[in-house]
Amino acid sequence: MGWRLNDNRLYEEALLKVNPLVLEGKYKSREISLKVKAPFAIRVDGVGFHRLPRHYEKPRDLRIHSSLLVAAYQVVVRYGFFGAYIVSDEANFIVLSNPPYNGRVEKLLSIIPSIVSSRMSLILGHQVLFDAKIIKLENLDEVCEYILYRARIGFGNFIGSLASMRGLWREHRPVLRRQLVELKEKGIDLSGISVWEKLGSSIVWDKYSKRVVDKATGKEIIVSRRKARVYPGPWKLIEAVNSIGYLL
Repeated sequence: MGWRLNDNRLYEEALLKVNPLVLEGKYKSREISLKVKAPFAIRVDGVGFHRLPRHYEKPRDLRIHSSLLVAAYQVVVRYGFFGAYIVSDEANFIVLSNPPYNGRVEKLLSIIPSIVSSRMSLILGHQVLFDAKIIKLENLDEVCEYILYRARIGFGNFIGSLASMRGLWREHRPVLRRQLVELKEKGIDLSGISVWEKLGSSIVWDKYSKRVVDKATGKEIIVSRRKARVYPGPWKLIEAVNSIGYLL
């Protein structure tokens, strides 16, 4: 017991000698803090989704997609993001102005995937993890291009998984256009597959008009409101970006 008591006294003395004001300045100056300006995308990706319980359907499961949509919707509404594109195990949040946390990268890359992870885990009843990255975009053309790029990746992965499940192209996988031709030749009809399975879904803000009573005048007036809505595929989100009509 003697040496333990002696050590504890040494630890206490060392602790009391620390000057927190001095060390606060020292280590605060060493924190790495980066900021990003709009426009940019935040992409959250599922971690270890290939190890999810076996009861989920392959290559895409509606329960996974729906729960990710709910989580992404919560993020879009909470932060007022321009929109989001959800495909496979990823959600891409499009930020065109007023980034939250003043664009602080460490905040965006920690809080956004945490919200998605916690919300989706609660819905599914088991833990689901996400990481995140920020993709800087220069203008609206790149925003549209980026969305198409993620749609192309998601569609290609879906077709590849579909073919793999049927034992196709084990040695050599042709380009996507040829894959589609060969699948059709083998009697695999993609037209009967839901859009969300092939191309995911988008979250877009829709504007609408509403009649309300002006409390000051008591007269009925028409006001403009907006509501985030879900659409199949990436197209509605791309249309929304194009409708802005100018380059940032």
